[in-house]
Order: sequence, then C-alpha cells, then structure tokens
Amino acid sequence: MSFTLKKIISFFIMPISIGLMLCLLALYFLIANKMKKAKLFLSLTLVWFFLISFAPFSNALVKPLEDVYPKISDDIQGIEYVLLLGGDFQNRAYEVLRLYQQINNLKIITSGYEGAKQISEAQETKEKLIQLGVHEEDIIVQATPKDTVEEAIEVKNIIQSKPLLLVTSALHMPRAMLIFKNEGVNVIAAPTHFLYQEEVSFYHLVSAKYLLNTQQAIHEYVGILYTLLNDIYKTFKGMI
Repeated sequence: MSFTLKKIISFFIMPISIGLMLCLLALYFLIANKMKKAKLFLSLTLVWFFLISFAPFSNALVKPLEDVYPKISDDIQGIEYVLLLGGDFQNRAYEVLRLYQQINNLKIITSGYEGAKQISEAQETKEKLIQLGVHEEDIIVQATPKDTVEEAIEVKNIIQSKPLLLVTSALHMPRAMLIFKNEGVNVIAAPTHFLYQEEVSFYHLVSAKYLLNTQQAIHEYVGILYTLLNDIYKTFKGMI
C-alpha cells in the first residue's frame, strides 16, 4: 500500500475524523429538516467527543502500549548507534542527549524526510543537536525514508548487524519495534515521552490533551494491526 493511500485511510478512521463525520451528518439532517436524525447524530457527536476526551478512557488505551517496553537502564554500554526517530524532536531529544553523554563513542542517526519543507527533518534535527552540543561527526543523517518501515530498511544498511538503540515515544515503541525486528534490525528499545497519568484531577477528567492521546493511541493500534496483517499476507504469499 502506498504511503499516500495509508495516510488517507488512516485519516478517515481516526477518532477526531469520526467525530467530525458524525457532526457533518447531524448538520446534513438539520438542513434536510429531518430533526429526529439531526438530534440523534448531534447527540452521538457530543457523546463521542466526550468519550475520546475522557481521561480514564484515554489512559486505558495508552497504558497497554506504554507498558510493553520500560525506560532503558542508566548503565547501558557498548552500543555504537542510536536512532532518533523523526516526528517529535522536542520530546525525544532529551533521551538521545542523555544516552549520548552516557555512552562512549555513540553515533546519533537522525531521520525524517522534507515533506513540504525545503529542508529534511533529519537535517533540521542534526542542526538542532549541534546547537545542543553534539559533535557534527557524531551525527548520521537519514533523510529519505517517509515512514517507519523505510527508516528500518535504511538504518539496516548503515549499521548492518550491530545493535541499535531506538528512541521514540513510549506509545509508538511497540509498533516501531515490531517493524524494525521484521526488517532484521538488532534493535533495543529506549522509550521516552510517556503519556499515561495514574492520577488525574477531577477538574481535568475531560481535556483536549486526552483527546489527542486517544487519537495517537488509536493510530498506533491501527498501525500495529496493519503491520501484523501485512506480515500474514507476506507469509501466505510466500507459501503459494
């Protein structure tokens, strides 16, 4: 499946998109003067947005993903490469810098294509890391991959069979690890940016933050399902 097609399908099955479609249906029936159906879909819209913004519901989706790989220990050594997976520099850079300062002779691989920008995210990340004190010769730019699968394939060409520390959000880590292992990368999880909150204030039970957490969690579940189905398809195709 092409990168663009995956993004289109993903858009229509995301929680916020579903809520917007329910709202549009309510508006359509309101304009068509079908008040019962308009009220029904408006009610469904309100209930849906409340649910996906509700902290216990959001946390119930987030926690199983973030519990798969714990935060990496402070005494790890003997690793040559760490990959800063593109997409969220602000929340992932601290972990990479911590590992860089801790592990001798560590090389940082940056990733991310240019998209609509004139400079690739990988190159932009490199420049930010240099500003934060990382030596330029310790950074390897991986600017062509568009998604996690392409990133795994590209990084395998760089490190071969050597172990790789993978830094990404704890929420994304299960899917990323599944993809990298499928591509034969000797990968070690170094999750960061944990979203799960054990204690939530009553006044923050419903929040836009939890709506976005729900959105991200569903995106990961869909991605994991797609990866597993794709693996089954490849296995079946290889048997016939």
